[in-house]
This record gives sequence, C-alpha cells and structure tokens, in this order.
Amino acid sequence: MVPAAASVRDFAEKQEKRRRAEATLATIPFFSISLMCEMRGRALHLSPGGEQSLLRSDLVEVLPPALIALANRHHGNHSSASNDSDTPSDQEKCKQLANLNSPHTLRETVQHSNSSANLALTSLVLIQRSLDTLHSTSQLTAPVYAHSIGLLKSLTAHMSELERVRDTPIPLSVPTHFSRLLTIHTCLLPVVVVHKLNGERWRLCALVIGAVTSMLYGVDSFAAKLGQPMGLDKEDLPLEKYIADVQNEWQVTTAVSSIV
Repeated sequence: MVPAAASVRDFAEKQEKRRRAEATLATIPFFSISLMCEMRGRALHLSPGGEQSLLRSDLVEVLPPALIALANRHHGNHSSASNDSDTPSDQEKCKQLANLNSPHTLRETVQHSNSSANLALTSLVLIQRSLDTLHSTSQLTAPVYAHSIGLLKSLTAHMSELERVRDTPIPLSVPTHFSRLLTIHTCLLPVVVVHKLNGERWRLCALVIGAVTSMLYGVDSFAAKLGQPMGLDKEDLPLEKYIADVQNEWQVTTAVSSIV
C-alpha cells in the first residue's frame, strides 16, 4: 500500500509541475495579445472569436486562474467612453487636441482606479514568478534561468518604448506649420522653375511642378498616420499576424512537450 501511495503522490506532483509549465507557456501568447490591446486602447475579450479577441479556446483553458480573473475584472471595469469605430488617425487627432490643455486642467481630471491594470505587465510578472519557482525547485538550470530573465527585461524595455510611442502624440502645431510651408513652397515653385527654364519649355515646367508637388502632398498625407503605428489602418503594423505566429509556436511547443 505504501509504494502505491508513493507512486500516486509522485504522479500527482508530476501533473502539477506539468500544469504549471503549461500555464507559464500559455502566458507568453497571452502577453502578446494583451499588449496589442493595450497599445490600441481596447478591452481584452477572453471569449475566443469575440471582438478584439485572438485567444484560442485551448489557450484559455491552460492560463493561470489569477490571470483569467484579472482579465475578466479588467474587461468588466473597462471604460466604454472610447469609440471602437474611431480610426487610429482620429485617435491621434484627439490626443493632439488633448495635449493643448493646460497641465493644471489635466491634473484635476486624472483618476486612478483598478481598471487601469496593465495585463501585459502582469503577464510578465507572472512569467518571472514561474521562472523563479522552476529555478528554486531545480527544474530550470542557472544558465537557462539567467537567459530567460534577460529576455524578460528586454520585453519590459520594449514595452516601455511602445507605450512611449502610444502616449506621445505629434504636436498639433507640427502639421499646421508643415501645411503652411507646403503651401508657400507650392506657390513659389512655379516662379523658380519658370525663371530657371526661361519660360521656354512650359511643358517641362508643368511636369516638374506637378511631380514635386504631388510627392510633397503625398508626404503630408501619410505623415499624420505615423504617430500610431499599432492601429487598424492599412499602413500600420500587422499585429494580428505577429500574434498568430506566437500562438502557432506555442502550439508546436506544447505538442512536442506532450509527446516527450
């Protein structure tokens, strides 16, 4: 009876270690999805197939319970003031207008609540705790543990840089002055070109003026979209593709670990 009880206890311990390892692996693709939602200012939906949700059902099943509870609470407390139909260009314009307000006015309206929980940062904290546990129980060697902690620090630094890009709008005076300079340049360009060509080659003058003006206005048209590269415009980064690649790698890793 004693050997049987010991074998059952060993089996239960192995299953618990396996469950923790799977939860740690599942937190990695969850981090990428939550980071995308943080960059876009949208709520994270845990329901697979829902709006702004790229989570798979098998991924949600193995997530840590604490992370699922925090995600549900974050979604429930998420403010519905932002309009999901706003394009990133419109959101960038709103940030520019908000940046014109006095700092004293903004300071009075700032409110801190639990709804501002950063799920991406929480995911990194849980991953680090899992790595600490694996290292303390000798399941993770020291070199692998040190390398993993270094990767987590790099992810944290990159996330801070992305948040700086998201929260730092282009000053509203920049496109205004650029448009004025573009208008002045467009008005003076024909005079300069005609003077250089002595007005004889009028077709060449029209071609040069048209080409230069179209290129300059093209720069002005897409410059407004550079402030938020993580949005939903066609020119923005394909975040959904990156997330799909991470989840595919997670699926391959879990499939290999299940065979072993």
